[in-house]
Amino acid sequence: MTGLSEWVIVGAGPGGLAAARVAAQHGQRVTVVDPGPAGGHALHNSLAPSKWVIQQSRSLARLRPHGVEVSHQFWERQRERQALARTAIAELWQQELASVRFVHGRATLQPGGEHGVPRVLVEPDGLVLTPDRLILAVGSQQRLVPGLTPDHRRVLLPRAYAHLERLPGELWIAGAGPTGLEAAMAFASLGVTVTLVTPREALLPEWAPEVGQHLAEALASRGVAIRYRTRIAALAEGRQGAVELRLESGERYAAEAVLLASGRIGVWDPQAMAALGLVTDGKGFFQVDERGRTSLKGVWAVGDAAGYPLLANKARLSGEVAAQDALGLRPLPLPPLVEAIYTEPEVARVGFTPSQGPSRPYRRHLLSWPRAASLVSVWHPEPGWAAVYTDPDDGRVIGAEAVVPEAAAFCSTLALAITCGIRLEALARQGWAAPSVLEWLDLLER
Repeated sequence: MTGLSEWVIVGAGPGGLAAARVAAQHGQRVTVVDPGPAGGHALHNSLAPSKWVIQQSRSLARLRPHGVEVSHQFWERQRERQALARTAIAELWQQELASVRFVHGRATLQPGGEHGVPRVLVEPDGLVLTPDRLILAVGSQQRLVPGLTPDHRRVLLPRAYAHLERLPGELWIAGAGPTGLEAAMAFASLGVTVTLVTPREALLPEWAPEVGQHLAEALASRGVAIRYRTRIAALAEGRQGAVELRLESGERYAAEAVLLASGRIGVWDPQAMAALGLVTDGKGFFQVDERGRTSLKGVWAVGDAAGYPLLANKARLSGEVAAQDALGLRPLPLPPLVEAIYTEPEVARVGFTPSQGPSRPYRRHLLSWPRAASLVSVWHPEPGWAAVYTDPDDGRVIGAEAVVPEAAAFCSTLALAITCGIRLEALARQGWAAPSVLEWLDLLER
């Protein structure tokens, strides 16, 4: 692409800001529209705040056997720390994107733009933008349960980490995906009585069975009650300010608070998008190709807007790829994406795993308890399990999944090995520092 174009990017989260940075570096006129500050919900309400709480809860859980308890001021202090972090994040992005115009408001799409690209109406000011290039980085929204609406006090959304004023004594969590699992572990480690509800028969059934089994044991050791094959059908007012949970089975329970983490859906109405020529799937996410191109020329969708997996690292990388494509450049393909769940122990996977498919020849290399006992017992009280998958012909790493301390770092290293075509034996001979989950590579059953 040559010349100067008018770009509109709807959404100021990781995907939208990554796209804006690439476009601005190439001299394009860029407008980012978002009702909130730069960083989006991920950095201000959910992702960054939750990881801070998770890290603190881990430290407190390790200190509790030594007589250290959660103080009443903990939650207030963590909110203050998050406020400082949000300010620093906003200042950082503003420095990197000084030439980008930010418009604060809620965007809707309208027909009648240039070359078939929809116009963008920004409310409440009524500003109308007519872009040559439109990138949709609108994120996703929580699927709600009928009845009571979220209030940041009794009925919580994942952004509770940033908005909850005090820790509840009891918490039910609807959904056992990454968000629900992280919340269950973190709140239980902070002394909250947690009940985790999932309609499935096991935790993480799309992973290797050993992963879900190890995680279920770790949650149980922290007092988390897990109710399988259970779904919350509705929420209602209970006695003395409690929330009444009505299950699909007909059972009713009273809880002090409930956190909704039962899946996410697209932000915009699929029928309205279809009227503009934009194709979505059954959950309201845009259908895109490997470069983020939608069914409408001149329009790209990135991050959560393009559907699962809903990962911040995917959002950032897909934003860069879409912007490069919009510039007429040849973007590099997306690297292997690490999916990580920050429980304790952590859960992570990357690349090919047998449960994901499509099927391909592979060789499985295992590390499990008690072979790793000499390592695990020194710095972590629980057993671990990991599998690395290699090409059976040449030994190159093609994937991994693990439930171990620092599983995210473990799989991130293997992601680099996948990209570079490194053989497992060569990777294991690097002499990793100890204690480190990477030294486990030398103990794999080969």
